[in-house]
Amino acid sequence: MTIRVVHVITGLPVGGAEMVLLGIATAGRESGIEPAVICLGSRGPVSELLEQENIVVHHLGMRSFWQFPVSLPQLRSVLRNLRPDLIQGWMYHGNLAATVASLGADVPVAWNVRQSLHRVDLFKVTTRLTIRANAGLSRRANSIIYNSRVARQQHEAIGFWPALGMRIPNGVDLRRFSSDRGDRDRIRRNLNIADDETVIISVGRVHPIKGHEVLMHAIGPVVNNSQNVRFLVVGKGADLDSEPFSAFAAEAAIRERTLLLGERDNVAELLAAADIFVSASHTEGFPNAVAEAMAARLPCVVTDVGDSRLLVGDFGRIVAAGDAPAVANALLEMTLQSPRSRHEIGDGARARIERKYSLPKVAQRYADHYLRLVRGANQTQSA
Repeated sequence: MTIRVVHVITGLPVGGAEMVLLGIATAGRESGIEPAVICLGSRGPVSELLEQENIVVHHLGMRSFWQFPVSLPQLRSVLRNLRPDLIQGWMYHGNLAATVASLGADVPVAWNVRQSLHRVDLFKVTTRLTIRANAGLSRRANSIIYNSRVARQQHEAIGFWPALGMRIPNGVDLRRFSSDRGDRDRIRRNLNIADDETVIISVGRVHPIKGHEVLMHAIGPVVNNSQNVRFLVVGKGADLDSEPFSAFAAEAAIRERTLLLGERDNVAELLAAADIFVSASHTEGFPNAVAEAMAARLPCVVTDVGDSRLLVGDFGRIVAAGDAPAVANALLEMTLQSPRSRHEIGDGARARIERKYSLPKVAQRYADHYLRLVRGANQTQSA
């Protein structure tokens, strides 16, 4: 049985949700899932990656979600032409758009919730309103897929319909994270990093929920107590023009030991050049960046948000969110371990991802779920 699944998402930058969409859309074909994507905004880097896989992508060009009422007829027209068997919304705005656009059509709609709600105060007002709108409309969905256990618990506590909830974690394409020693040496040479330096890397877009201000406060004690450490900060907005980085530009030790690399398309290579991964997030669902770091055989220091503790297990250090001294102490402890000890932790982290979170396994779970939803809808219509 082959079914057409149309994914509705706000934008297609290089982000955790967007890369998961790319992965399951590509891998799901082996299970008879034919994907198409509707992007409410304009083209992004993941648009090209999808098209390289011969996946149809439509862009509506919305500059703001406030334009959604005007763009709704276009969205409905594109959906009619694609003739989906199922519509998959992605994140709050995509869920809302998928549900409203499907009204009057006999097509099941699945939602995908990617965030936890530890620090709702850090969300934009419009995002908070959209979350409430999702809660009110949640009974109209046919399924609500959460990528973390914590996210499911938190959303159901504020009104998301419990009977529709299920968890499917993110999947990691392990083939992307198999760089060899040559990649490590080349990237280090390009960044002027010595072979004997311990490299700590953080990957994530710059946003208050990602905790970069906590990370920057943690970097100071680490560089002041270790002579051989370098930090790489990777993600859109990681530059001296952005807060919180500009506040630390005058601190020589931090400035000299920290490379702000901005958004990069070679994250797998940068991970291969590193020794330790750190995430100081205030809130996460399933932290894709952490899973990818584990796939790259890096021990991780992460805050206890979302499913981070469940994901990392014994292959890293878990600290309280917002606690910069705890982040610094965990990083210092990790830097003091021998390279061999860190490699052993990293090998265990890679094995954990292979066993529980590989892309083929996760894509098959999506495919099985989609098939159940479509069969259930067909049986209801024929009854």
